[in-house]
Amino acid sequence: MKLTITGAAVAACVGAAAFWLPASADTRAGRDALDAKQYDKAFKELLPEAKKGDAAAQYLLARMHQAGWGTAKDLQKAYALFGQAAKLGHVTAQKEYGAALALGEGVEQDVDEGLKWLFIAAHNGHRGAAQFAAIFSKPFPRKLVTDARRAASRWNRASKQPE
Repeated sequence: MKLTITGAAVAACVGAAAFWLPASADTRAGRDALDAKQYDKAFKELLPEAKKGDAAAQYLLARMHQAGWGTAKDLQKAYALFGQAAKLGHVTAQKEYGAALALGEGVEQDVDEGLKWLFIAAHNGHRGAAQFAAIFSKPFPRKLVTDARRAASRWNRASKQPE
Protein backbone atom coordinates (compact mmCIF):
# COMPACT_ATOMS: atom_id res chain seq x y z
CA MET A 1 0.00 0.00 0.00
CA LYS A 2 1.44 3.33 -1.06
CA LEU A 3 0.87 6.36 1.19
CA THR A 4 0.63 9.72 -0.54
CA ILE A 5 0.81 12.90 1.49
CA THR A 6 -0.74 15.95 -0.14
CA GLY A 7 0.12 19.58 0.45
CA ALA A 8 -3.27 20.02 2.12
CA ALA A 9 -2.50 17.17 4.54
CA VAL A 10 0.83 18.71 5.43
CA ALA A 11 -0.82 22.12 5.88
CA ALA A 12 -3.44 20.57 8.16
CA CYS A 13 -0.77 18.93 10.31
CA VAL A 14 1.30 22.09 10.50
CA GLY A 15 -1.80 24.15 11.30
CA ALA A 16 -2.82 21.73 14.05
CA ALA A 17 0.68 21.76 15.48
CA ALA A 18 0.73 25.57 15.48
CA PHE A 19 -2.55 25.57 17.39
CA TRP A 20 -1.79 22.84 19.91
CA LEU A 21 1.91 23.53 20.44
CA PRO A 22 2.28 27.23 21.24
CA ALA A 23 5.57 28.87 20.36
CA SER A 24 6.70 29.90 23.84
CA ALA A 25 6.68 28.62 27.39
CA ASP A 26 4.71 31.72 28.42
CA THR A 27 2.05 30.95 25.82
CA ARG A 28 1.85 27.37 27.08
CA ALA A 29 1.52 28.71 30.64
CA GLY A 30 -1.22 31.05 29.43
CA ARG A 31 -3.05 28.19 27.74
CA ASP A 32 -2.76 26.08 30.90
CA ALA A 33 -4.09 28.95 33.01
CA LEU A 34 -6.96 29.46 30.56
CA ASP A 35 -7.80 25.74 30.69
CA ALA A 36 -7.83 26.00 34.51
CA LYS A 37 -10.09 29.08 34.27
CA GLN A 38 -7.40 31.23 35.89
CA TYR A 39 -8.22 34.10 33.59
CA ASP A 40 -6.11 36.82 35.24
CA LYS A 41 -3.02 34.61 35.06
CA ALA A 42 -3.82 33.62 31.47
CA PHE A 43 -4.18 37.26 30.42
CA LYS A 44 -0.90 38.17 32.17
CA GLU A 45 0.97 35.34 30.41
CA LEU A 46 -0.58 35.77 26.97
CA LEU A 47 -0.58 39.55 26.50
CA PRO A 48 3.22 40.02 26.22
CA GLU A 49 3.49 37.05 23.85
CA ALA A 50 0.66 38.35 21.69
CA LYS A 51 2.40 41.73 21.46
CA LYS A 52 5.56 39.91 20.29
CA GLY A 53 3.59 38.37 17.43
CA ASP A 54 2.86 34.90 18.83
CA ALA A 55 -0.17 33.78 16.79
CA ALA A 56 -1.30 31.21 19.38
CA ALA A 57 -1.25 33.86 22.12
CA GLN A 58 -3.16 36.28 19.88
CA TYR A 59 -5.76 33.60 19.18
CA LEU A 60 -6.20 32.76 22.86
CA LEU A 61 -6.53 36.43 23.84
CA ALA A 62 -9.09 36.84 21.07
CA ARG A 63 -11.11 33.97 22.54
CA MET A 64 -10.91 35.64 25.97
CA HIS A 65 -12.23 38.93 24.57
CA GLN A 66 -14.88 37.11 22.52
CA ALA A 67 -16.23 35.21 25.54
CA GLY A 68 -15.50 37.80 28.23
CA TRP A 69 -13.16 35.46 30.13
CA GLY A 70 -11.17 37.55 32.61
CA THR A 71 -11.79 40.72 30.62
CA ALA A 72 -14.73 42.69 29.36
CA LYS A 73 -16.43 41.05 26.39
CA ASP A 74 -15.21 43.05 23.40
CA LEU A 75 -15.89 41.67 19.94
CA GLN A 76 -13.93 44.43 18.20
CA LYS A 77 -10.77 43.56 20.13
CA ALA A 78 -11.46 39.85 19.68
CA TYR A 79 -11.73 40.08 15.92
CA ALA A 80 -8.77 42.42 15.61
CA LEU A 81 -6.71 39.77 17.43
CA PHE A 82 -8.22 36.97 15.32
CA GLY A 83 -7.18 38.99 12.26
CA GLN A 84 -3.61 39.38 13.50
CA ALA A 85 -3.32 35.66 14.25
CA ALA A 86 -4.96 34.77 10.93
CA LYS A 87 -2.40 36.80 9.00
CA LEU A 88 0.35 34.92 10.84
CA GLY A 89 -1.11 31.61 9.66
CA HIS A 90 -3.16 30.46 12.66
CA VAL A 91 -5.75 28.27 10.92
CA THR A 92 -8.53 28.46 13.54
CA ALA A 93 -8.09 32.23 13.72
CA GLN A 94 -8.42 32.34 9.93
CA LYS A 95 -11.81 30.60 10.22
CA GLU A 96 -12.99 32.84 13.09
CA TYR A 97 -11.87 36.00 11.31
CA GLY A 98 -13.49 34.93 8.04
CA ALA A 99 -16.78 34.07 9.73
CA ALA A 100 -16.82 37.39 11.59
CA LEU A 101 -16.20 39.37 8.41
CA ALA A 102 -18.74 37.36 6.42
CA LEU A 103 -21.44 37.80 9.07
CA GLY A 104 -20.46 41.28 10.28
CA GLU A 105 -20.01 40.05 13.85
CA GLY A 106 -17.86 42.49 15.83
CA VAL A 107 -16.56 44.05 12.61
CA GLU A 108 -18.04 45.80 9.61
CA GLN A 109 -19.47 43.15 7.30
CA ASP A 110 -17.28 42.38 4.30
CA VAL A 111 -18.55 39.25 2.55
CA ASP A 112 -15.74 39.19 -0.04
CA GLU A 113 -12.98 39.39 2.56
CA GLY A 114 -14.81 37.00 4.88
CA LEU A 115 -15.12 34.35 2.19
CA LYS A 116 -11.46 34.85 1.30
CA TRP A 117 -10.41 34.05 4.89
CA LEU A 118 -12.80 31.11 5.08
CA PHE A 119 -11.29 29.70 1.87
CA ILE A 120 -7.79 30.29 3.26
CA ALA A 121 -8.68 28.40 6.45
CA ALA A 122 -10.30 25.61 4.42
CA HIS A 123 -7.22 25.35 2.20
CA ASN A 124 -5.10 25.09 5.34
CA GLY A 125 -7.14 22.15 6.61
CA HIS A 126 -9.99 23.63 8.68
CA ARG A 127 -12.98 21.44 7.80
CA GLY A 128 -15.46 23.69 9.59
CA ALA A 129 -14.33 26.64 7.48
CA ALA A 130 -14.87 24.64 4.29
CA GLN A 131 -18.39 23.70 5.38
CA PHE A 132 -19.23 27.23 6.52
CA ALA A 133 -17.93 28.74 3.26
CA ALA A 134 -19.88 26.25 1.14
CA ILE A 135 -23.16 26.97 2.92
CA PHE A 136 -22.65 30.70 3.38
CA SER A 137 -21.63 31.35 -0.24
CA LYS A 138 -24.69 29.67 -1.87
CA PRO A 139 -26.87 32.80 -2.18
CA PHE A 140 -24.06 34.98 -3.53
CA PRO A 141 -23.19 35.50 -7.20
CA ARG A 142 -20.71 32.98 -8.59
CA LYS A 143 -18.30 35.80 -9.53
CA LEU A 144 -18.09 37.01 -5.92
CA VAL A 145 -17.31 33.48 -4.71
CA THR A 146 -14.81 32.86 -7.51
CA ASP A 147 -13.07 36.17 -6.80
CA ALA A 148 -12.85 35.27 -3.08
CA ARG A 149 -11.31 31.88 -3.96
CA ARG A 150 -8.77 33.57 -6.23
CA ALA A 151 -7.90 36.11 -3.52
CA ALA A 152 -7.39 33.22 -1.08
CA SER A 153 -5.09 31.46 -3.56
CA ARG A 154 -3.08 34.65 -4.07
CA TRP A 155 -2.75 35.06 -0.29
CA ASN A 156 -1.65 31.44 0.13
CA ARG A 157 0.98 31.82 -2.61
CA ALA A 158 2.22 35.15 -1.24
CA SER A 159 2.47 33.76 2.31
CA LYS A 160 4.09 30.54 1.06
CA GLN A 161 1.18 28.37 2.28
CA PRO A 162 1.28 25.02 0.42
CA GLU A 163 -1.08 24.86 -2.57
